[in-house]
Amino acid sequence: NLKAGTAYTVTYKNNTNVAGKNSTKAPTVTIKETGLNGSVAAKDKNTATYKFTITSATIKNDSVAKIAIQKYAGKAVTPQVTVKVNGRTLRKGTDYIVNFSGNAGPGTAIAEIKGIGNYTGTVGKAFTIR
Repeated sequence: NLKAGTAYTVTYKNNTNVAGKNSTKAPTVTIKETGLNGSVAAKDKNTATYKFTITSATIKNDSVAKIAIQKYAGKAVTPQVTVKVNGRTLRKGTDYIVNFSGNAGPGTAIAEIKGIGNYTGTVGKAFTIR
């Protein structure tokens, strides 16, 4: 049985952001043979490097938490928005932006959440202002 760290090592590079395998900063994985208990001479050890693609994740309607009813206090209402994709809570300004409409007074308003960086997709989430 081959075990990572004993018979081989695996390292990754540029593997945290969206990128294509043909880009100048393509994500790569390198697998390097280390030999079982030093049984392979250094000159006979193999190394293989592969480029791969990281695609963006999509923000969907169910990625955005329901926005609670908001209280009108004489100015535009801009509630916090919680966005989660694949169990990860996203960061406003890094992973998504929010634009509001209809939020200047009581009634129904819309928070439009648009993915940026490693995220795509646009979701409109309605909320009530009383």
